[in-house]
Amino acid sequence: MNIRGRERWSPAQWSGPGALVDCAHRYIGYAFPMTEFREDPMRRSSVILLAVGIVLIVLGAVARFAVTPAVSKLPADTDIAIKYSGTAHTLLNAQALQQGQADKVFAKEVPITIDRTVTVLENHGNTAVVKDTSTMVAGQTKLPTARTFAVDRKTMEATAPPEGVTVEPASGIAIGFPIGADQDDHYTLWIPNLQAAVPVKFARTDTRHGRDVNVYTAAATGEVKDKETLASFPATLPKTTAAALLAALPAETAAKFGAASAALPDPIPLTYLFETTVETYADQRTGVTIDQHLVRTITAAVRAGDKTMPLTQVLSVEADITDDSQRAQADKAADSAKKLTLVSVVVPVILAVLGAILLVLAVIRRRPAVQEP
Repeated sequence: MNIRGRERWSPAQWSGPGALVDCAHRYIGYAFPMTEFREDPMRRSSVILLAVGIVLIVLGAVARFAVTPAVSKLPADTDIAIKYSGTAHTLLNAQALQQGQADKVFAKEVPITIDRTVTVLENHGNTAVVKDTSTMVAGQTKLPTARTFAVDRKTMEATAPPEGVTVEPASGIAIGFPIGADQDDHYTLWIPNLQAAVPVKFARTDTRHGRDVNVYTAAATGEVKDKETLASFPATLPKTTAAALLAALPAETAAKFGAASAALPDPIPLTYLFETTVETYADQRTGVTIDQHLVRTITAAVRAGDKTMPLTQVLSVEADITDDSQRAQADKAADSAKKLTLVSVVVPVILAVLGAILLVLAVIRRRPAVQEP
């Protein structure tokens, strides 16, 4: 039956291979009878081209605005090894101190290496459980540390851990900068030795091994609160051992300590003061740390009344990421940047262009042929 000159669809027309095309024809707005449509292959193909073109454009938008944010975060399989090299300007020899060997209490200008690994242990949606380990080697001395953080995979800032997972309480940037890090001063950096986050300053832009980088700096001072670090140094100093330390101290410091030591308990409780500066070269596109300059100093001190008296540095190190590790990090940044560009730019553009081409072809094929007189 025809209603107002149009073919009325029967139930059979809503099923079968031609149903999708029939629906597209009906609702896209081609107002001509289905009998005419089915008898005209050119018009039928134009609707197919139109439908496929729209789908491709939609897929391009999905890739750009849905898929891209989903992949612009810390990869679930992250497992990074970075090597530093540098110098321990001062290094306490705890064994020599205990044995009263004044001339061997401190080692000076000792070459050091630091091996650091960052590994994602678990992923819980947008939260990653990350283990950050490092071992400093200076001659026969090894100072290992191991920390576990819960990190927001997008912002790279410490966050609440998943239920049932134990991590180190932290805030701010814990292991590295995020993808497309901002060039401003709003970040904070977690300093484990102080158990506190300190402000980060955006210093400048630079290049490292062909990659454009943002340079961020941070500085901090305070009393050491990290139990793992404190365990690496003597908690107390017996007065019988103090003589060896006095002989190794500058004259002015030794005099002040000698005068105050009479009123101090035996053994003398020690506290430790920490000072650090960190300069990080983070890839502008991916946030990967390509280079980093570290300066760390730990100073032994005693409390005399309400005053803290610094005695001597027990650790003073300066280190940079080695050139080989810089190259490896730059290569990782380049690979990650290519993948991000593919997902966020190349694929959406290709899909959009193909979709537009099909839409144009659909319009061209839809136009009726000009009849010769």
